[in-house]
Amino acid sequence: MEHSLTFSQVRGQGYDGASNMQGSINGLKTPILNECSQAYYVHCFAHQLQLTQVALTKKNSDCGWLFVDVVAPLLNFVGGSPKRKEFLQEKKRQGVVEALSLGEIELGTGLNQERGLCRPCDTRWESHFETILNVLDFYPSILLSLDSIAEVSDTLDSNKAKSITHLLMSFDFVFVAHLMVDIFGITNAFNVALQKHDQDIVNAMVMVDVTKTSLQKLRDEGWDSHMEKVTSFMAKYDIEVPNMEGQYIVLGRRMYRGKGPQVTNLYHFKVEVFLSVIDLQLQELENRFPELVLILPVATTSVERVFSGMTQVKDKLRNSMGDQMLNDCLITYLERDLFYNVSMDDTVIRYQNMKTRREQL
Repeated sequence: MEHSLTFSQVRGQGYDGASNMQGSINGLKTPILNECSQAYYVHCFAHQLQLTQVALTKKNSDCGWLFVDVVAPLLNFVGGSPKRKEFLQEKKRQGVVEALSLGEIELGTGLNQERGLCRPCDTRWESHFETILNVLDFYPSILLSLDSIAEVSDTLDSNKAKSITHLLMSFDFVFVAHLMVDIFGITNAFNVALQKHDQDIVNAMVMVDVTKTSLQKLRDEGWDSHMEKVTSFMAKYDIEVPNMEGQYIVLGRRMYRGKGPQVTNLYHFKVEVFLSVIDLQLQELENRFPELVLILPVATTSVERVFSGMTQVKDKLRNSMGDQMLNDCLITYLERDLFYNVSMDDTVIRYQNMKTRREQL
């Protein structure tokens, strides 16, 4: 009404999956549907893809174990105390100094910046990928910090630190963590592509095919290279590699007596984990492709940036900012690619030509 827009031109509405947006009773979509029945609601495809990837990944028991029984306890334990965080930060700083002295990393602007163990969020793009990458990047620092924590803590915390260390130094963890990096590394490119302002259906279809091809290649040809990567990582940190022809023993998971898997390590890790997880991702991409063709014109990625941008513009220091000022700042922040093309001289001249308040009176 404020901008003289008519519901007769509305063809769709799209938000994330929050109940205040898509809820059937109090959600924003409901009053709009009451006014305009053809305004078909679409859950943001990029959010759907992220949620589906995480759900499918956790559908595999080994991958679910990675996130629920290893990564989550690690983040909760280390992040639950400033003292434990400081242990990790100190070990990371020592690791950087040592790597610099050995010439393993380079000096330069923007390099070797301090990063933390970010907590994954199911609705935030790339978060699970970033979390696993950080855990593997900080792997030696994490182990050293857990050892230090175990030495100075009480019995309860010491046992927790030792338990997490035991899980981190297992073949199960190293294998599944590297597999997640490979898979999320492929699908992350598709996630990023969906967030582009100028994305169109042709490019999206190409990205679907590229993602499927890369996953299929990983499935058909990636086993040997993946095992080489895993065994090299374990050898670097002096972790024992199990006999792949031996019987698989479940690590850190409760099993009823006599109900454990009666398969070899090779069969379990290659068929039940490696191939199974990749097949789930391929199947979901195939199922989502027709939906993408239908809903991409009303995908809400660009709209999501507005809400994300508000937290950058209206922070605690600018909490009293008025609506008009907020709107103006958001426009210049969100459309900064356009404003970068405006020269400083043009801006100065514009202000110089403006009349002062006294002259206007």
